[in-house]
Amino acid sequence: IKHRDAWLRTVWINSIFFPLAEISTSICIGLLVWYGGFNNLNGESISLGTLFLFISMSGLLFRPLRQIADRFNTLQMGMVSTERIFKILEDDSEIKDNGKIDYTSFSGLIEFKNVKFSYVKNQIVIDDIQQSLKQFFDENSYTKVAILVDENTREHCYPIIQGMLPDHLVIQVTSGEINKTLDTCQIIWESLTEEGFDRKSLMINLGGGVIGDMGGFCAATYKRGIDFINIPTTLLAAVDANVGGKLGIDFQGFKNHIGLFKDPNTVLIDPIFLQTLSQKELRSGFAEVIKHGLITDKDYYEQVAKTGLAQNNWLAVIAHSVEIKTQVVKQDPREGGLRKVLNFGHTIGHAIESYYLDSENHLLHGEAIAIGMICEAYVSKKLLSLEEADLKEICNTILNIYPDLQIHKKDFTAIIKLMYQDKKNIGNFLNHSLLYEIGRAGYDVAVDEKDVMDALFFYLTLKQ
Repeated sequence: IKHRDAWLRTVWINSIFFPLAEISTSICIGLLVWYGGFNNLNGESISLGTLFLFISMSGLLFRPLRQIADRFNTLQMGMVSTERIFKILEDDSEIKDNGKIDYTSFSGLIEFKNVKFSYVKNQIVIDDIQQSLKQFFDENSYTKVAILVDENTREHCYPIIQGMLPDHLVIQVTSGEINKTLDTCQIIWESLTEEGFDRKSLMINLGGGVIGDMGGFCAATYKRGIDFINIPTTLLAAVDANVGGKLGIDFQGFKNHIGLFKDPNTVLIDPIFLQTLSQKELRSGFAEVIKHGLITDKDYYEQVAKTGLAQNNWLAVIAHSVEIKTQVVKQDPREGGLRKVLNFGHTIGHAIESYYLDSENHLLHGEAIAIGMICEAYVSKKLLSLEEADLKEICNTILNIYPDLQIHKKDFTAIIKLMYQDKKNIGNFLNHSLLYEIGRAGYDVAVDEKDVMDALFFYLTLKQ
């Protein structure tokens, strides 16, 4: 702050003064060549050599002009970001700081039994699925019931709850983020319509984040909304995707581009479904667990970082992460402020996920978010107060769990371009949620392209 004005003057001098000086020099040289050429030849003609020299010198004039145009383009974003950073340093209210989020403190990963959390209109039950599902239908009545599954959850998860369901319609779609589209929604809506589902019907979403996002979106828009419940079968869905009321589908390669906010009538969570997951899928969900600790709870982060995927108490991990997210969402249901801290790692991570979605280097959501968290931790150190030791700790933890994730420098420009479709952006600025320290995050931090590019290259250096 003390040297603010001098620093800003330096930015302007580097961006404007030096190119102008180069223009002046080029003009002088050009005039000398032109004048000398005519004088030496008494104005009769210009030799080919002189003409060539004149054209060459004229090229020197246009190069700095192009430089100024390029630098003004950078300044449009860079100067505003710079001014904003200084304003942030002067007034902490500019970057919103989550402070100490008010959530129930857990002393260690304790054993949970019959744990229940509720927020807003959404009842989250963490319990034996057969017991909680039976209780739900004892207390609620519907004219028709549909259950949405993919080929994996139909084979491995549906049999676990089939006997507890009333008469129902099974709607099966193809798994994977690449199928979270309007075309798949049309299949779901057509099935409901053909079977005569009315507004007193129920949709059960049995699956991971894709099923929860898309099934909830279809239910919330079918006949202007029918009830739906989520039964998450992946760690990612249990701790994050199925909690909070965000629904949506991908559109033209942009993740969750079309959607809305609507809470499910209930979320029924049972860790028994984690037994059906591959290690790769379990690892994907664990990225969100790490994120919850990084943004709100250092003790929790240290515990899950220490044990990693060798957990013997997933119920406690799920309960703690759910409590963190529900308390954030309770304070900001529509993501107007505080809830944005939950997007740490997601601005860069979503762009990476979208870019590689239909490629040989396909990454699961949590894998892309793991890369995003390393990159955004690097930016946090550069722009906020994250210490070097914290950055190294975060990198070591994530690379230990996700050692095999690759991105390629030839793709960086395209990845950054995708970031401009991020829903947190305002105007042409890339808004991020970043870390002050492990356990405390801020949001609405304007980051320019150069910082993102540096962060992506930083990730590559860690893989060498």
